[in-house]
Amino acid sequence: VGHVLDLSAARVDLAAGPADLIVQVWTVLGSGRVEPAAAQVTLRPPPGVEASEWGGAAPLWVRLRQVGPVAPGASLGVSASTAEGGTSAFVPLPPRAGVALDRRMVA
Repeated sequence: VGHVLDLSAARVDLAAGPADLIVQVWTVLGSGRVEPAAAQVTLRPPPGVEASEWGGAAPLWVRLRQVGPVAPGASLGVSASTAEGGTSAFVPLPPRAGVALDRRMVA
């Protein structure tokens, strides 16, 4: 059994204004079948980035916006936990640039 952290966009451009993100978590069963996971999602935005929600049950919809300078090398932390484990990603947030988001699987 593994989990997939599924982010709704491959790229979020905060420099252009607020951006929506949906975080879904999937459980990958031993058979390879995938189903929605009962997961708690937590976001950890760095200074300069504001999130409408800091956490909640998956799927989680959040609006992100840049409210101040974002330090070079800063990242947005996204994690999900379930009774069986969890998964996380640290997403780079370059100042005045887009934010690349990806899908990660952890067994």
